[in-house]
Formats: sequence, C-alpha cells, structure tokens
Amino acid sequence: MEIAFLVCAGLGGTVLVCQFVLGLLGMGSDHDIDHDHGTDHDNDHHDHGSGTNWFAGLITLRTITAGLTFFGLSGMTALHSGTRELVAFAIAAACGFAAVAIVGQLMKALKRLKSDGSVRIDRTIGEEAVVYLAIPANDEGPGKVTVTVQKRTMEYTAYTKSPTALPTGSTVRVVAIRGPAAVEVESL
Repeated sequence: MEIAFLVCAGLGGTVLVCQFVLGLLGMGSDHDIDHDHGTDHDNDHHDHGSGTNWFAGLITLRTITAGLTFFGLSGMTALHSGTRELVAFAIAAACGFAAVAIVGQLMKALKRLKSDGSVRIDRTIGEEAVVYLAIPANDEGPGKVTVTVQKRTMEYTAYTKSPTALPTGSTVRVVAIRGPAAVEVESL
C-alpha cells in the first residue's frame, strides 16, 4: 500500500509542478476540460436531484492532479504515523476528495473573475462626453467626442441634430448609437 501512495504522490506532484511551471511561463493557463458549454444555467442552485452535475463540474486536470497528490501524501503520512492500511486508505481517500472539491471550487471562483475587456458602445448612452472635434449642426457632418466608458476613455465619431454647432471643448451627452463607432449627442 505504501508503494501505491508513493506512486500517486510522485505522479501527482510531478504533474502539479509541471502545471505550475508552465503557468509561470504563460503556457497551459487555460487548458483544463471545460464543462461550461456557454449556457447561462446556474448549476449551483439547480441540481435536478443528482449530485453528478456538481461532481462532473469539478473534474479537470488540475483537480485530479491535486486529488492524486493529496491522496498519496496523506496516505503515506497516515501509514508512517502507525495507522492500519485500511484506515490510511480511508484518510487518503477523504483528503484526495477534499483536494478535488477545494481546488475545483477555487478554479470556478477564478473563472468568474475573467473579463473580455471589450468596451461596449451601448454603455455610452446617457454618459457625458467632451467634444474633441467640432460637431456641425443639423446632422450636416461628423465631429468627434471623447467619453469615459467602462473606466476607459474612448473616442467616437459624433453627430448632433442640434440647430447650432457644438464647439470643441463643450460638454455633451450621448443620446443614441449611430453605428459601431458613432454616437449621437446633444448639448447639456
């Protein structure tokens, strides 16, 4: 039994160290098996009477590696502390499963922190902007505005239906979207 624990600890530890080193080098950072197929279902609250969905969501290369490592290490520790083999196996299995569960939950929590960083032009509606390049009156042509959206300063082509031109430096409000990089503004 001691050899089985040693092999599990050695194999799991080796893969764990390799994953860590590859992560530091920028490789292998997002290569786990992903069970989220783009659906927005909240599996934490809708178990549908089966624990299989919860457990299947935890099975990734990282969690299996952590479980294998902790299974081996805790089993070897239990054997060396004088416990019987069956008790050592139970302790090792409990520690391995706990490692799978904890690492799986940590990975899910980290995954929720991801952001694509794309600025959404529709979030500019209602925001104040500053005219960067004068905007001609009555939709006669485009000007430019700068607006802070999602904590980033963006520059957009701007139009206005106002009967007077909007000079450079004036403060305006975005009232509509005219295209992927164009907005409609009005004077404040």
